[in-house]
Amino acid sequence: MKKALIHILPIALILGSCTHLETPVIENSSISGDTFCVYLSDIQTKTINDGMSTKWVEGDNIQLFHAVSGTANYVDDHLFACDNVVANKFSGTLAEELDGNASYDWYASYPLLSNSQKPNDCNLYIGRTEMASFAGKVTQNGNNSMAHLAGGKAGFPIAGYAKAVAAVDYPTISMINVASVIDVNVKNALDDNIVVKSINLVASKPIIGQFNFDLTNEDFKAIDSGNSQKIIQLEVQDGTAISKGESAKFYIGVAPFTAEAGSEFLLYLNVQIGDNLITQRLVKTVSEDISFKSGHIKTFNADYSQMDNSLPVNVNKADFQTLNIGNTSTAFKAGSEHFSFDGWRLETGAVIGSRQAAMVSRDLAAVICGGTSQTGVLTSPLIADGCGTLKFNYGVYNNSEKIKFRIDVKNNSGEVIKTETVENLEPVSNIAYEFSKDFNVSGAFQLEFTNLCPSGVANRKDRVAIFNVEWTRFQ
Repeated sequence: MKKALIHILPIALILGSCTHLETPVIENSSISGDTFCVYLSDIQTKTINDGMSTKWVEGDNIQLFHAVSGTANYVDDHLFACDNVVANKFSGTLAEELDGNASYDWYASYPLLSNSQKPNDCNLYIGRTEMASFAGKVTQNGNNSMAHLAGGKAGFPIAGYAKAVAAVDYPTISMINVASVIDVNVKNALDDNIVVKSINLVASKPIIGQFNFDLTNEDFKAIDSGNSQKIIQLEVQDGTAISKGESAKFYIGVAPFTAEAGSEFLLYLNVQIGDNLITQRLVKTVSEDISFKSGHIKTFNADYSQMDNSLPVNVNKADFQTLNIGNTSTAFKAGSEHFSFDGWRLETGAVIGSRQAAMVSRDLAAVICGGTSQTGVLTSPLIADGCGTLKFNYGVYNNSEKIKFRIDVKNNSGEVIKTETVENLEPVSNIAYEFSKDFNVSGAFQLEFTNLCPSGVANRKDRVAIFNVEWTRFQ
């Protein structure tokens, strides 16, 4: 589906925090015998999510570590199982006998860490549900539901610690969600009912994927492991209508991070009005540093007010980093489609990054296929304020292929008003060629890149990668 997006509106940002369960009073204590116990408190999102609190299930396993207080000599006590759901009590066998005259620091995690990981150096995946087909996509069932934030195994780990506990005492460990949560509070500013189908979020830093953590200090810091991304799509299943003036909440789990002053969030509200799917694009510029901390919720207040997709997007570069929700895809199936959040449409092509081609130094590249029966086309959304100079990089996907494609510049009626052909029949593999041309087209416009299939071969030939697309406004 072709999408033209827009309306740039402010989003109010307010801080919320999770409620905490009261810490149980623990009277029994012992260091003798084969069984040792720990108690968990302040749990916020786990296997059964009950609003803002959590319920454990009997048989749930946590991984326990201990160390002599103030040291980093972590001992892995392996699995401790929940055997009292009322008291949040977990029992197991320690890996070593404790010194009755010493005190200890205790660390717990759910899900379990691998054998090589310790609480001060572990790798965790943040922000994926078991229903997601690939990274970057999360599913919420219905309006106002927090159920998808539970289930630590699927991208929402929880962890905690208790320090300087006497060996003769059973520790009570305060547990929190390692992830931070963004609450998108959507208010309907229209007369018509709206149904939120999905919400797309683009941040200035990686917010989902694999991160390295030190879980032994008060603030859990996420360090990008190189396998993460700045974008996420929250898909809403079985969402209900929001009437005029009413609101509904949609929750996105992200890695803890700090958004610096001057950075931006992009938020795309994809809603259904009657039979039409409409997207409103909103921008939030951060005026001061904002920390998204583990176990805390921040709220984006967003008023939905767009009735159709006729408005052009007000940008000056292509958002290829959001193609296919930030995932690469090299299937090259005829008729396949990939979309960006701003509405770029790639038909019969592939999405690649630097791992597939070193010439792609940032974001992602759109590859248009050049087979006569598999002809790739890349189309932009309708773009505001005209096109002065168009610039982009391009290169051949395979060293035995050729480059020849056409650029059409269209007006808001879909008529071609400028055209240019780019040709290189002997390209060098993995070289990023540069294109720059003054088109000087006023008003709303649309770009279309079509592969001209110079080899005349039916399937998977003359594949051209296009990336770093940007343009100046018409002067």
